[in-house]
Amino acid sequence: MHHVASDLVAGESIRAASDKRAEMGALFAVIAAVNLPLLVGGSTDRFAFLPGALGAGQWWRLFTHPFAHVSIYHLLLDGAAFLLLYATLDLKQRWRRIGLIAMSAGVSLAVALAACPQISQFGLRGLSGIAHGLMAVTALETMQRSRSAPERALAIACFVLVLAKSWWELMTGGIVMAAWHAGPIGTPIAACHAGGLLGALLWMAATGSRSGATVEGADLAKNEAVDAARPNAIGAP
Repeated sequence: MHHVASDLVAGESIRAASDKRAEMGALFAVIAAVNLPLLVGGSTDRFAFLPGALGAGQWWRLFTHPFAHVSIYHLLLDGAAFLLLYATLDLKQRWRRIGLIAMSAGVSLAVALAACPQISQFGLRGLSGIAHGLMAVTALETMQRSRSAPERALAIACFVLVLAKSWWELMTGGIVMAAWHAGPIGTPIAACHAGGLLGALLWMAATGSRSGATVEGADLAKNEAVDAARPNAIGAP
């Protein structure tokens, strides 16, 4: 029975990994398509979030703005971090992974609009808000699953660091290490980082903070215990 349960967990993990690869391929394709104008010296202005344009019927901006970037450097910086962090997610259910991105993006946008009305003038684009949320979630997942004290300590440090960074940027309007950037990143909207982090934490709180592997393992163990006890119950007088 234990062997069957282990096989089921392994099967779920394999399916989750396959699904995640497909999702990453789709996300990469969307990012590449939206930023294609940058390769020929153009801009992604038509994909940025602009309240006025959205009100005029350009509804696609609501969905494309996180994937659009202002330069190749901006794209590589945000895109690499986003895809790397997405690849490390432990969440086994597809709806939880996609929901995490959607919630993080939505709250990031909402907080940015509330904190920076100038967005109506120069727009909003970029994956950095979502990436901050993914970083917090991967740190929480590592804290939950790891039995290594140094690894857990590193995860705690990463979580505290991204939390402190996002809070400082929200309060000051500045960007940590802004002077270190080696290329153009447009006009940074610091509040979107805190919004992306908040959205990710809200999603995890609403859907359960445990990883999919932990939930599935607990359910299988429970079912195994019930199955093991059933013959005794049937044979009892």
